[in-house]
Amino acid sequence: ASATEGLYSIWLQRNGFGTDDGIFGTYGTIDSVTKELLFSFRTDNKLEIYWFQSGSGTVLNLKTNRVFRDVGWYHILFSYKTDEAAANNRAQLYINGVRETDFGTKTLPSASYAPPRPFASVPFGIGLSGESGSLNSDFFDGYITQATFLDGHSIQGGDVTISSFLDTTAFGDNGSQFTPKADSDIAALASAAGANSFCLDFTDSSAFGNDISSKNNDFTSASMATANQSENTPSNTYATWNPIQHPFPTSSGSLVAPTLTEGNLRAAISSSNRGAAISSLTIPAGSGKYAAKFTVNTIGGIYPVIGVYDIEGSNAFTNGFTGTSDSVGLRMDGQKYVDG
Repeated sequence: ASATEGLYSIWLQRNGFGTDDGIFGTYGTIDSVTKELLFSFRTDNKLEIYWFQSGSGTVLNLKTNRVFRDVGWYHILFSYKTDEAAANNRAQLYINGVRETDFGTKTLPSASYAPPRPFASVPFGIGLSGESGSLNSDFFDGYITQATFLDGHSIQGGDVTISSFLDTTAFGDNGSQFTPKADSDIAALASAAGANSFCLDFTDSSAFGNDISSKNNDFTSASMATANQSENTPSNTYATWNPIQHPFPTSSGSLVAPTLTEGNLRAAISSSNRGAAISSLTIPAGSGKYAAKFTVNTIGGIYPVIGVYDIEGSNAFTNGFTGTSDSVGLRMDGQKYVDG
């Protein structure tokens, strides 16, 4: 396979914001010189892909102007082929199937540069970065699936297209959206590419690093257990607690955001404070039946109050269920709040 051509593809969902969240990373002596790959969300919530080489400094730096603060899944694809004649074609970034062209920082590699890449004589990691000089920093806080690298294949080279990674699902008169390909389809792409390719689906809790392609480039998981595995995927999306949006009751007490853990599936608020957690689930307008399950670990009087309310209703962010229109809240004593 060519050292100047490759492609990264991954589905991910962020659980927190405002921190460095590593996606792919490697650091060390590659091609007889120190090289680094940083592929990460940064503290400003922008995505940055960075190649560094000792003696040369920055070789590639693509940092988006857009920020990534959606509570949901992103598909990110980065394709490079540095022997392209046009510099602008040597590195291409796609977000949810659309090529990204708006960068706050844009440094493109010189012709035929061999970048830091997986298994090029030094460790390579998923869900972290090598920014500190070793693969032990900026661990990703969120969900990851279909982590893939194609060795020697790229969009620029015509080996694959966006449609190789994403299906299109139509919604009648409401347009369409990209949806995931089957794991087996992505594994087939890795199997057809060069020797250092891989595709990880994380379905085997006893071997999270299992490469499901024929290349068998397995990874070793660190600090991972069965509890870290989830059925929340891009094609089977689970509601989580929203880490951005918090309605705050103001009738008494200190106002705090909840502490979210376990993939934003657990919310905790100190008994001496008042606050609330809001789900990422949005119920469409109109009629229908919807169900949700909650496990309450600690009851304090009538709290917590669990229910549904109109996020755009009156006083939605000041009084919670006690003064919000279009709301129903179930108290722990069996009583209900209805429209405040």
